[in-house]
Amino acid sequence: MKLWEIKVEIAFAGAESADNVLLALGTEGWSVFEEVILRQAWVVGVFPGEDEAVEAFGELAPLLVEAGVKFISDI
Repeated sequence: MKLWEIKVEIAFAGAESADNVLLALGTEGWSVFEEVILRQAWVVGVFPGEDEAVEAFGELAPLLVEAGVKFISDI
């Protein structure tokens, strides 16, 4: 079974806010990863296919922006 991953770099300062958004939504498939020494962070999602991944990110992205999370990279 193939899976599709979305990995978007976010501002390190927004990692906690991003994690709070994911916890509030209770959504599966999303995680926040932090590299503390390098001060980098990512929102990562794993989905069964590209269409599901893009749709899920399209729903999540505005909520992250509303919470003050700044994106460093695009999907």
